[in-house]
Amino acid sequence: MNSPRLESTEHGLTVEAAGRYLYSRYNPSSRPQKAALAVESAEQCLYFVPSPLLGYGLQTLLDRIPESSHILALEVSEELENLCREARSAELAGHPRVSWVQIKDTAGLNAFLEQLGLWKFRRIKRVDLSGGSALHAHLYRTLYNFTAPDTALLPHTAQPPGPFTSGPIVVAGAGPSLEKAFPFLRKNQQKLYILAADTAAAALWRAGIKADAIVVLETQAWNMLDFHGLSQSGIPVIGDLSAYPPSLNASGGAHQLFSSNFANLYFLNRARKAGLRPYILPPLGSVGIAAVEIALASTSGTVLLSGLDFAYTPGKTHAQGTSVHRWQLSRISRLTPAPLWPAAMAAVPSRVPAASGGSIQTDRVLESYAAIFKDRYAKESRLGILQPGGADLNLPLVRFEEAGKLLLKEKEPWQGIFPQKSSASADAQAFLSEELQTLERVIDRWQHYAEGRAEASDVAAALTERDEIYADFPDPPPLPREDNAFLVRAVSRSRRLQRYILRQLNPEA
Repeated sequence: MNSPRLESTEHGLTVEAAGRYLYSRYNPSSRPQKAALAVESAEQCLYFVPSPLLGYGLQTLLDRIPESSHILALEVSEELENLCREARSAELAGHPRVSWVQIKDTAGLNAFLEQLGLWKFRRIKRVDLSGGSALHAHLYRTLYNFTAPDTALLPHTAQPPGPFTSGPIVVAGAGPSLEKAFPFLRKNQQKLYILAADTAAAALWRAGIKADAIVVLETQAWNMLDFHGLSQSGIPVIGDLSAYPPSLNASGGAHQLFSSNFANLYFLNRARKAGLRPYILPPLGSVGIAAVEIALASTSGTVLLSGLDFAYTPGKTHAQGTSVHRWQLSRISRLTPAPLWPAAMAAVPSRVPAASGGSIQTDRVLESYAAIFKDRYAKESRLGILQPGGADLNLPLVRFEEAGKLLLKEKEPWQGIFPQKSSASADAQAFLSEELQTLERVIDRWQHYAEGRAEASDVAAALTERDEIYADFPDPPPLPREDNAFLVRAVSRSRRLQRYILRQLNPEA
């Protein structure tokens, strides 16, 4: 390639390299400006700009995107970078939300992204503002694809919430007793670390209390109702690897992943070996208990509980401000004054001892969660229940006055449950590529079977270690089976997963 050079035009400098102009030879900045104006503005987005050259269009792009987003101006050619560096706008060259880097391989890009903090961003968009990207099209595509899956999927999520250094942790569940703690939490929220179960977060928010983090377990889409009104809150989310993906971004905050051993799956073992399960919980069932487990692992100080009632008043199962309670209010009519009453009566109720004395109503499901809680934390001396509590969990009841004194006495730091350094981008890239290969092997075996070149047992053998494909199938064990009814469903699911992974690996395709 001939040495690149700058050339003056009536409307500014242009760049010539490899026998072509990388900007217009008549009005160099015109097309980059138009391209920048056409870019969609998005929160927490990393804008990948290949071969930024003189930076035309970047100021326009910078003016349009929110403060939470960032521009990665990446050049692979050392010659072009050296040529253009001095001719760029000084304001752009030193802007804190624009990173100018000259990198030519994935190892260098990975090192830079670790320094930048890829966990800050929820998505990535490519923006071409010059013809320079065409000179090394394959390399730019490789670098972009290397970055993209990690903002869309697994490892580069949030750093641990915190560090928190001023008092005990409060784990907030969504039970009715949470309402009694609203004044205390609102008054002292700057001195507490409030770790909320997903359903409790909106109740706290509507009471003027911003949780410091939200714990999410639920795999179903209806869980999004718990985040209604929280999209601009910026609260970090600590989510299970199996949680419904949009819920991880529903609060507008950063997120981090843990993983529960909800089933004995080959898939979970593969993810662990790939370094994508940095913190593993036992199968606890309840998001509230998972939040308690996380809190206890994160500090050596006191952990106070509020709203983890495992009990309820007939007709009112959740605290005011939760999605369930708001749904209940929206359904009230002259003929249905208590919408949840029929459901409460249909359940098999029982009475259990209450934390504050007397008894309280519960049901078999909540009673089983309470039994899990008591069995797991029977000897844990750091736990206490903020008054009035719900079901008796064999823990001391802490009055708000006593809790206030704890704020003055305890100064234990929030330590965080996750490694400070996130998994490398290469780990996720390799994991996804390997998963894709095994899915393709299943599909190929099925194709051979359909053509009479393989047996049903060959397809089943390819499915053996792909148990996440059929873990939710209603078929009786052992699985996988060799009958066509099973194999058709398993291969159909494999094709859907294949398409999903391909979209993550190459979002622009």
